[in-house]
Amino acid sequence: MNGKIILLDKKVFGQDSYSFFIDDELCIVDILIIDNRYQYSFRVDTTAKTALNQIRKEKQKKNLLYSLTTFSGLFTAVAIAMLLIFMQQDNRLWRSIVDNAVLSVATIKIIESQENRFHVFYIYRDSIRQVQGFVDAYDNPNPTLDNGFPIQNNDGFLVTYSRKVKTNSKLHLNHPTNKTIQRYRQLASAKYFENNPKAMPDYCNCIVDIAYATKGWEGYALIYNATTTPSDHERFNTETYQNWLNSKAFLDKEVNCWQYK
Repeated sequence: MNGKIILLDKKVFGQDSYSFFIDDELCIVDILIIDNRYQYSFRVDTTAKTALNQIRKEKQKKNLLYSLTTFSGLFTAVAIAMLLIFMQQDNRLWRSIVDNAVLSVATIKIIESQENRFHVFYIYRDSIRQVQGFVDAYDNPNPTLDNGFPIQNNDGFLVTYSRKVKTNSKLHLNHPTNKTIQRYRQLASAKYFENNPKAMPDYCNCIVDIAYATKGWEGYALIYNATTTPSDHERFNTETYQNWLNSKAFLDKEVNCWQYK
């Protein structure tokens, strides 16, 4: 190297490798025999545990951490920006509806797609035609909604649409029609009988009546989700059900059901 002998090995007739340092860099010369001919290669070893490679490894870790931190920050910023945009668009849409609001009734229609996904739509009529809105896509045909009940075809809910842009609409899942509320009552009654098999039918019906008297249709949702864990449904679950059972409003009325025990 630069006219100086670094390594010396006589009578080398086979394949071999020789390593040496140039400053702090570990270098390797390989002697190869390919097709009965000698070939030589020079490479720098960046994986061996040398002082320089250790420093290089620490730098790579820092660079990777910096890159991940930067990417995470960028991803978070983009996600927040997209969320704000969607919220602004949703708020703008809702303002356009509210400013020219017309209240109507929508019915649910569930369509199975080719990818085994179930697309839930709602249909309502404006003054001259039928309009369709989209709820969401689900993996099963009767997904549980935020109101605590599984949705099905022909469920009815209030819908608000814009008088000016009639395709701008908002479905109100917390405002089911009377027919849908009656279906919720049937589901709640069946669930109460299932969870309390020893209770008398009249007592069960009395409890279900108290649920509606104290909470409206949400009382039915509490009974229907009496065994649902909070992780599965935040709004209606075993904790909110027990809170209702222990409430003064329930206990004051429940004494009237004792005659059916």
